Amino acid sequence: MTEPTAQRLLLTDAAVARQPFAENKPRILRDSKIPGFHLWVGKRTKTYRYQYELPSDNGRRGRTQIEVLGEHPHVEADEVRAKVLAFQLRRARGEPVREPAVQQAPEPRLLSFGEAWGLYRRHPPRRAAANEPSPTTKTSSTGTCPVGISARSQA
Repeated sequence: MTEPTAQRLLLTDAAVARQPFAENKPRILRDSKIPGFHLWVGKRTKTYRYQYELPSDNGRRGRTQIEVLGEHPHVEADEVRAKVLAFQLRRARGEPVREPAVQQAPEPRLLSFGEAWGLYRRHPPRRAAANEPSPTTKTSSTGTCPVGISARSQA
């Protein structure tokens, strides 16, 4: 697959609104002032994005990251430009660009059969009292009978 074509343009709300949607393959409109800031123009959406490289330990190129910042016209170009400048400031300070993820609860540990059996033996399920009907019986006007047997067939 070939890389979409790119051209440079000062990304403002008016300039983005003038751009037609892509007919076949997506187009990239790069901002003329901020490196890495661009607009991805697809068949139905215009998406603001910021592309940067993560540093590498071994001196080679790092992995390329792309942050999706919003879609036109739902987000203004000036707001997105401010976000990109904040990303660049964080990168210059050596801080992570992405916000730390919300701490999620650890996944529950799976029990072995022996552990589950031990829990069952220590805390057995509550048994129904002798005068309570079990779940397999139903009460009728003629008394209690097992499920599936009608009162008429007993008579």
